[in-house]
Amino acid sequence: THPQPLLASLMWYDVERPDKVRYKVPETSDTWKGKYGWTEHDGHSYARQSIQDDELGVTMETTLVKQKHERDTGGEWTLRVSATEPKSKPQRHQDAQTTFLS
Repeated sequence: THPQPLLASLMWYDVERPDKVRYKVPETSDTWKGKYGWTEHDGHSYARQSIQDDELGVTMETTLVKQKHERDTGGEWTLRVSATEPKSKPQRHQDAQTTFLS
């Protein structure tokens, strides 16, 4: 464990179906259709995760990288989120909102 672990959350939804807000992926569920998991990590300063939500038709990838500092602050994290829709879905304009909390 790390003395100053990163705590982050991600929320997503289809603007045409705001009743289907996702903020977590159930560990076990017969109703959720999709896949998720860590695809790469070093256990300390780098991780990549893939989330495929088949019901909402989106695949996301999160990448986290920790940069060390000379001060004993534990470092700073950088987070990148990318999302794609399946090519079979009709293209449409999507609104996106990003909020960072610390």
